[in-house]
Amino acid sequence: MTDMNGRRIDQLGTNLIVYGGVCTSCSLHQVDFHKLPFERFDEVILFFQSPQDEIPRALRSYSKNIRIISDEQGSLAKKLNATWLGKSCVSSKGRLSYIQKEESDRTFLQAAMGK
Repeated sequence: MTDMNGRRIDQLGTNLIVYGGVCTSCSLHQVDFHKLPFERFDEVILFFQSPQDEIPRALRSYSKNIRIISDEQGSLAKKLNATWLGKSCVSSKGRLSYIQKEESDRTFLQAAMGK
């Protein structure tokens, strides 16, 4: 699998996966992408249910380990049951190891990072 920039996604690494929803000015402000713990994961994968040309360039070049995926048809969102913006999960060695259960779960990332 590759991201929008053609970079390969390391499916065996420890990756944070975050659902960004549809790229509108409202939804882009609901998730604070700049506060994601990029340095704690091999890759941070943000996926949006929007065409590639609607995903802001600023997000595409924010961090060297960020991967942006256009999930225009919603197939990835459906597989991960992404029912709210910012729903997150962690994959490790190709398997989901942590899944945020509720939107209000603020301890999710701490648990996922082993704190």
